[in-house]
Amino acid sequence: MFVTFMLVLVTGRTITAMQIFTAMALFETLRISLSILLPAGILFLNDTLKTLKKIQHFLMMEEKGTLSMSRGSFQMLNNDIVIRFSNYFGSREKSLDAAMVLMNIELDIEKSKLYAMIGPPDGGKSCLLLAVIGELERHKGQLFHHGRLAYIPRQPWLFPGTIRENVVFGSEFVRHRYNQVLQSCALSQMLDAFPQGDLTVVGDRGVAIDNSVQAKITLARAVYQNADIYLIDDILSGMDGKSSMHIFKKCICGLLQNKTRLLVTDNAQHTQVANNVIMVSQGTVHFSGRYDDIHRWGISVSHFLTSWTHTNMDVDKVADISSPLIQDLSSSLLPPSSPDSVKDSVTGSFEMLQHDYKDPGDTLITGDSDTSFRSIYSAGNAYKWYFLLGGGIFGVIGFFVLCIFEQGGFVLCEWWLAYWSENFQSTNESSVINVTVFGPAIWILDDKVYIYLGLVFFTVLLSFVQAGFFFWLANRAAEVLHNLALTSILEAPMAFFDINSPGGVLSRFLRDVGIVDTMPPILLDCIQSFSLLIATVIVVGGTNYWLLLLVTPLTIAFIVARHYFHQSTQDVEKIELASKSAVGGHIISSMEGIQTLRAFGVEQRFLHNFDVSQDRSTAACYLHLAANRWFGMRVDIIAFLVVVGVTFGAILVVQYQGVWMPSSLVGLSLFYALNLLNVQHPAMRKSAAVHFKMKSAERLLQYYQMSPELDVAVDTEVKPSLMWPQYGIITLEGVSVSHPGKGPSPLKGVWCCIRAEEKMGIMFKTAAEQKAFMSVLFRLHDYIGIVRIDGIDIVNVSLQRLRDKIAVIQQNPTLFTGTLRQNLDPISRYTDAQVWRVLRGGKSVVLRRDAASAIVR
Repeated sequence: MFVTFMLVLVTGRTITAMQIFTAMALFETLRISLSILLPAGILFLNDTLKTLKKIQHFLMMEEKGTLSMSRGSFQMLNNDIVIRFSNYFGSREKSLDAAMVLMNIELDIEKSKLYAMIGPPDGGKSCLLLAVIGELERHKGQLFHHGRLAYIPRQPWLFPGTIRENVVFGSEFVRHRYNQVLQSCALSQMLDAFPQGDLTVVGDRGVAIDNSVQAKITLARAVYQNADIYLIDDILSGMDGKSSMHIFKKCICGLLQNKTRLLVTDNAQHTQVANNVIMVSQGTVHFSGRYDDIHRWGISVSHFLTSWTHTNMDVDKVADISSPLIQDLSSSLLPPSSPDSVKDSVTGSFEMLQHDYKDPGDTLITGDSDTSFRSIYSAGNAYKWYFLLGGGIFGVIGFFVLCIFEQGGFVLCEWWLAYWSENFQSTNESSVINVTVFGPAIWILDDKVYIYLGLVFFTVLLSFVQAGFFFWLANRAAEVLHNLALTSILEAPMAFFDINSPGGVLSRFLRDVGIVDTMPPILLDCIQSFSLLIATVIVVGGTNYWLLLLVTPLTIAFIVARHYFHQSTQDVEKIELASKSAVGGHIISSMEGIQTLRAFGVEQRFLHNFDVSQDRSTAACYLHLAANRWFGMRVDIIAFLVVVGVTFGAILVVQYQGVWMPSSLVGLSLFYALNLLNVQHPAMRKSAAVHFKMKSAERLLQYYQMSPELDVAVDTEVKPSLMWPQYGIITLEGVSVSHPGKGPSPLKGVWCCIRAEEKMGIMFKTAAEQKAFMSVLFRLHDYIGIVRIDGIDIVNVSLQRLRDKIAVIQQNPTLFTGTLRQNLDPISRYTDAQVWRVLRGGKSVVLRRDAASAIVR
C-alpha cells in the first residue's frame, strides 16, 4: 500500500480521499485473504491430504485372516473332541519368512476335561491359546474347534464402567447367577468393602484397584458368559495363595466342572488335579497325557514347573468332583431367569457421558487439602498472573504503553493520509520532468511525503519492538509457570497421586505446558484485534460525537453478547473435549482388550458403542460451530449498524446542522467501521480460544497452590544422633492406613517388631497392603499409630534423612534416561571404584571400562 501511494505521487497524479480510502479498503481485504485465509487454507489442505493418505494406507492394510481356524467342520471332530490341532504351524505375522511360534502341533482336546498346560517361559503355552481364538496366522496344518470360547488373558483387562458391567459384559443380568459367579471368583467379600459395591466405577477414570482384583473380575466375566471352552492363561499366578486355591477349587473345578478348560500354570498341584497335562516347550507339544504317565516317559517335571505352592491342599478332595459343595455350585450355575433381570445398556445417555468423561483437568486438584487456590487463581486473575510472572508490573506497564503507541501509530498514519489528501494541490509544472517509462514524474517531493514516510517507519519499528517484547514476556511466563508447576508436582504428597493417576497428571501437565507454550501468537493477535476495536470506537466517536449515542448501546450489546458467548463456549468446548475423550478412551480400551473382544465375539457391540460415541462427538462439534455462527451473526449486525450510523450520521450533520465535515475524515471513519466486519468476528473467536487456553495457565497456577509434603518434626526436642540408625530395629505400634474414597483400608492396627540384622519375609494378601506398608516406612502417606526405628519415632526425623537411610528394591524396576553411572549413583555420592565394586559383586553386567558411559533409554 505504501509503495502504491508513492508511485501515484511520483507520477504526478492527483490523489483524493475517495481514492485513498477505497484503495485502503481493498488492500485490507487483500491482506486478510493473502496473509490469513490463504496460509490457513494451504495448511488445512496439506493436513487433509496427509490424513487421507493415512486413512487410505490403513484401509488398504490386509485384514485379519479368517482361515486360521475352522469353527464349523464338525465332521472332522468326534463327539468327545472339541479342539483338534493337525500338523499346525503358526506365527504372529503373516509373511512367509515370519518366525514360527508353534510348530507341528498334534493335539486333541476332549470335552468337559481340565487340561493343565505347563512349560518354560516363552515356550509357546500362551501362543497355543491364541491359536485357538484365531490370533495367530496359520502357515500349515489345520485347527478345528466348535463351541463358544471364553478367553482369560494373562494380563487382566477391564473397560471403563462399573464392576457389574465388566462382569455381565452385555449379557442378561440374572441376580442368582451373578452372585454365584462372584462367590466362586472370591469377589463377594472384596466388593462389600467398596462403598458402592459392584457399582464402583473402574477403569481409566474410576477407582484404581489391585491387579489381582482385576484378574478376578476378568475371570468372573468369562465364567458369567457360560461358554463351552475356557482358555485360562495363568491368571492365578498373580493372586495370593488363599484366593488362588479358592478359585481353583470352587470355580475351575466347581462351577466349570462340566466345561472344557485349558489352564496355563506353573503350579505342581494344579497338574496333579487336572485330567490331562500338556507340556509345551519351544513351540512344540512334547507330552500330552495324565500326570501319572509323566515319569514313565522319563520327563523331569522340575524342568516345566517353578511353583510348588499349596502344599497343604488336599488334592484328592479337590479332584473329587462329586463333592456335595461342588455339586451344589454346579447345579445352580443356570438358575431360572429372575424377574428383576435387566439388560446391559449399550447406548447410555448424554448425562452419563458428561459424568464419566467430564473435563479431566478439573478433577486433578480437587482432592488436595488446600481448596483456596480456586478463589485465588480464577479465570480473570489468570491473565494478571500470566503477565506479572512474565515481566512484572513494570513489564506489563511497558507492554501496554507499546500497544497504545503501536495502535496510535497506525491511526496516525491513516489520519495523515486523510489530512494530506484533503490539502493536496497540483504539482507545479516546473517540478515535472519527462520519464520515458512512467511518463511525467516529479523530482521535488512534498514535505508531507517525508512525514508520512517517517510515521510508517516509526510504526513498523514499533510493531517489531512490541511483538519482540511480548514474545519475550510470554516465553518467560511459560518458563516460570513450568518450573513452578513441576516443582509443586515433584513435592506433592502421595495422597495427590492416589486420587489422580500419575499417567493422568503427566498427560494433563504436558498438555497444559504445550498449550501455554503455543498460546503467545494467538494471544498477541487477540490483543491487536481488541486494540483495533478500541481505535475504531475512538475514531468514529472523534469524527462525529453524535455517533456516541449509537456506539454506546452497541458496545454494551456487544459486551453482553461476548460474555454470553464466552460462557456458553466454555461449556460447549468442555462437552466437545469430553466427547472426543470418550471416543479416544473407547478406542484405547478396545485395542487393549482386542483379543478378549474377538474371543467373546462382541466386536459388533463395541463397534456400535464407538459409533454412538462418534455421533456424540460430531453433535458436540456441530454445537460448537453453531455457537460460533450465532455469535458471528450478532457481531455482523453490530458492525453493519456502525457502518450505517457513520454514513447517515455524516449526512445528517451536514444537512441539518450545516457543519462542514471533511470527506477525508468521513472516509477514515468509514474505513474503520468497515474493518469491524473483517476483524470483529475473528477477534471474538480468538478471544474465546485464548480464554479457553488460559485455563491451562490457571491449572499450572493451581499446581503451585498444592500443599507440599510437610517435613516438620512433631517433637522438636527429640533429635536422633548422628549415627542413627545404628541397629535398624523397626517397630510398628497400632499402625493403620486408610485411603478415603479408594476402597478398604489396606492396613488396620498392625503391631510388629523387626529386630536388628534380622531377615524377615512379610507376606501380604494384596499389593495394596504391600504398598501401604512401604509407604509408612518412607512416610509417603498419613497413618495412625507409631513407627519407630531404633526407638525414635520417624515423625521426628526429617524426610530427607529418613529416606536417605532406607533403601527399597521395587517390584517394577525403573531406569532414568542417562548413563548407567547416573542410574547407579544419581547424586554422584560415590567414587568410580565403589561403583565398580558393586557391579562386580552383583555379577550383573559385563565388566568393560566403557560400560558406565552406556546410555540407558
